[in-house]
Amino acid sequence: MNKAPALRARPWSAVAAVVAVALACGFTQTLPVATLAEVARHFGHQVQGASLAEQAGLSGSVLGLGLALLRIAAIGGMPIAAFADRIGRRPVMLRTAAYGFGASLLAAFAPSYWTLVLAFALARPLITAAMAVAQVAVVELAPQTGRSVAAGALAAGYGLGGGLAAIADNTIPSSLGFRFLYCCSLVPLLGLYLLSRRISEPEHYLAAISDERPRLRALDLRLRRRAVQVAALTFLLSMAAGPANSFLFVYAKNVVHVPRSTIAIMVAASAVTGIFGLIVGRRIADRHGRRPALALAIVLLVSASLVLYAGSREAVIIGYLFGVMAGGLISPAATPFINELFPTRARASVAGVNIVAGVAGAVVGLLWFGLLAQHLGFSSAAWLTFPLALPALLVLAKLPETLGHSLSEAPA
Repeated sequence: MNKAPALRARPWSAVAAVVAVALACGFTQTLPVATLAEVARHFGHQVQGASLAEQAGLSGSVLGLGLALLRIAAIGGMPIAAFADRIGRRPVMLRTAAYGFGASLLAAFAPSYWTLVLAFALARPLITAAMAVAQVAVVELAPQTGRSVAAGALAAGYGLGGGLAAIADNTIPSSLGFRFLYCCSLVPLLGLYLLSRRISEPEHYLAAISDERPRLRALDLRLRRRAVQVAALTFLLSMAAGPANSFLFVYAKNVVHVPRSTIAIMVAASAVTGIFGLIVGRRIADRHGRRPALALAIVLLVSASLVLYAGSREAVIIGYLFGVMAGGLISPAATPFINELFPTRARASVAGVNIVAGVAGAVVGLLWFGLLAQHLGFSSAAWLTFPLALPALLVLAKLPETLGHSLSEAPA
């Protein structure tokens, strides 16, 4: 896929192509979560009762373990993403995305819940690595004053892909089932070939590798400590975002019994709140700094997650819409912020470290939340899980502000 020479596209044209790749990644990556309710009913045994297993079809611990295994599989994306510091952003992003989309097709033929989990576990590290490299690429491709815009567009593309997966799951005829959606991974796989020629290697990367072999060990002690702080920030955010997103649809459909049509409308309406979050996040990140935008997003994410699992249909809708807004606030600040904190020669390697931190946080959150939900209910589980992300504010306060900083060198 990367053998044909990429066109020397204008920066925003290349950014747009990377955003389209992110859309395809978002669609494929969201499929196991969006279809979890149907999967639980298909492979489980749903009856009328009070327990989570009776309501959802599979127990909270089984669902949580399956989702956690998918998150753990994403750790494989760390060494893959790190290769982008050695052989380039473009080939790693395109190859891993293509192989990930292809692996997702295997889930359509899974005979059991655990073989389905295994199929997506093969795709997860590849797509995760593709997205990690895409976050680096858009920042390096965009002009200095447009980094937050490019990062917001990337997040919007990924979110749009995820939203399309959720809407499709709630609008296609039930007779087609979740397997039909998994077969739809063939569409982004074919589209990736058309996009590949529009993506060029970032000039920042080409300049950085001209004199020095890129490696994470090239970071001095100060930057290594900074990498640990960023990883801690990612861990805490993922510990809340993981269960908040992953249990959403099985909770809405099988526990609170939100109609499929209402969920489809809710997901479509979230585009408005998501775009609003992106706009506000970009303005704050570019005018007041990356850290204030992230701090506001963290508080909103925790609050929205608590409302989401409060126990009513109205709470699900309100919590989901504001949760998407929080995600919109995060992206225009977080993606430039993390990339501006480190030099080009090790930027993709740091992204790989963040994959591990994100996986670890999500796994801890999923297992903890699933276990509590099974024994105490979703509302109590929410109060005992999501506020644990608030210490991320303390970690954020220890990192330097990067607004207006050049990508050529890391800030002091």
